[in-house]
This record gives sequence, structure tokens and C-alpha cells, in this order.
Amino acid sequence: MPTEVLVMCSGCGQPQQAREGRCEACGAVLPEAPRPGSSASEAPFFLLELGGRMVAGVGRRLTYRADATVPPAVVELGSLRSVRLGRRFFLEPLAIVPLALVLTLLVPSVRPLTTGLSVLGLLVALLWRQSFVVLEFLDGRRVRWPLGTALIGSERSQRIDAVCAAAVQGLVARGVDAQDARGGLWRRA
Repeated sequence: MPTEVLVMCSGCGQPQQAREGRCEACGAVLPEAPRPGSSASEAPFFLLELGGRMVAGVGRRLTYRADATVPPAVVELGSLRSVRLGRRFFLEPLAIVPLALVLTLLVPSVRPLTTGLSVLGLLVALLWRQSFVVLEFLDGRRVRWPLGTALIGSERSQRIDAVCAAAVQGLVARGVDAQDARGGLWRRA
């Protein structure tokens, strides 16, 4: 005779059969419980590890760790309205340009050095992209998880692209509204 596992809804306290999804009475996300025949360790449907940063999708959860010293953030897929993967120019190196301009005005003899630094900052801003994930929760909150920065066309950028494509497919297959809004200069069709 099979064993029936019950969970108590964390929203209304009503007992119901353990399953993924929402409470039949109030719509709150049901807590996880071990179910007979379910595997304890599922393979991730996507995983990206870059320089201590890790983002993974396993079962009905997303996990993000910004650094090896920080505890991971875990988000249940049932609490999300949508997930958007994006990419932007890496603009931080452009901070060198005004600094170089001020330095050139104060010490004109360093003009060749400041010109070189300005050009380098501009090139880095044009040739590198920063990828991220934006999670929109049912309550309207938004959280942005940076994935990493990569040179256009590099192996690292191709790895980020592959993981983002797998993430979108896995999230859509699990009923989450997921969009790949990364577009841009370095995606190959």
C-alpha cells in the first residue's frame, strides 16, 4: 500500500497531498516534502559557475551565490511572475575618461598617457558585455542577479549564452514566464 505524504500550507494551514505547486484553498506555494519515488538529488536544468559566482536551476528552485563566502539565495519557481535574462554594455570602465580629462587639465604633460587610458576604457566598454538575470516575484518585487562579464565572442561569452538558452528552456518547461532579452551585437544566429 503506497504511503500518502501530506503537507500543511504555510498560508492557510490546510493539509493536502504533497506535490509541487500551489495550495488548493489559498494559492500559496506549498512547502516541499519528500515524496515516495522522488529522487533526492535532481540534476540541474542549467548551471553556470564563473569565478566564484554560481547560478543554478534544480527542480522547482533557482539558486544564486554571488561569492563563495556568501550563503546562496534560493528562490522557489512558484513565487515568480517572470524571469528575464539580459545583457548590457560594460560601462564602468568609462569612469576613466573624466578622470583622465581632469588629470590632463591639471598636468598637460601626461596627455599621451591619459589619452591611452581613455581609449582603453572606451574599447573595454564597447567590447565587453555584462549578463544578468532579473527575477520578478508575484508580489511585484524585482531582484537582479549578475551572471558575469565577458569579451564579445570569447569562450566565456559562449558559455554564458549556452547556459542562458538552457535556463530559458528549463524555466518555460516548468511553467515560468521566461524571456531571453539579451539580443545585441554578439549573439550568433
